[in-house]
Amino acid sequence: MFILPVYCHGLKFGTQLFLVGHLFCGFCLAVMFIVNHVIEGAVYLENSSSSSSSSNSSSNSSSNNDKKDWAASQCTTSVNWASGGFFSNHISGGLNHQIEHHLFPSICHTNYPFIQEIVETTCREHEIPYNNVPTLFGAIKLMVRHLKTLGEGDDK
Repeated sequence: MFILPVYCHGLKFGTQLFLVGHLFCGFCLAVMFIVNHVIEGAVYLENSSSSSSSSNSSSNSSSNNDKKDWAASQCTTSVNWASGGFFSNHISGGLNHQIEHHLFPSICHTNYPFIQEIVETTCREHEIPYNNVPTLFGAIKLMVRHLKTLGEGDDK
């Protein structure tokens, strides 16, 4: 990645190409990651470790609380963008299917579009929000708006 640009374009320009390419790719990757969790529609769960350590009774473990339901928390704390599309899935390496990734981390990202509809239907059946923004640019817009809200202190 470094030697070939330097060999073809010289040390100065080859190094510049290497740095610009890595900075651009790093920025794109960071944007694709952040829009999955820091966005309107994503839920922020409180840390319940202090309440769960106080009692180990079976009544606590059978609670139907989203904070204690692992699968529901994976769905409510993540937001998909442009899910179902081959191009967005390929370019992002599956980051656009963040809900499916959190539920099934060992499945190859090329299978996410095939299980997306099943996950969405199951969420609907169990009344669990399934957040999906149609485009990456729409997700970026919601993220920026959410960050602005957080910066103004208007969050609840």
